[in-house]
Amino acid sequence: MSITKLDFENHIVSGTFWFDAINEDGKLVEIREGRFDMNFTE
Repeated sequence: MSITKLDFENHIVSGTFWFDAINEDGKLVEIREGRFDMNFTE
């Protein structure tokens, strides 16, 4: 995970993420280029 923006004035954190997971069939699933924007409180 990487934080790409941390806006203390508007209480927003943005970033990207990636991970590997195993699905219910036992196959590898690669999640790439995920992105998020979230509000936070101090």
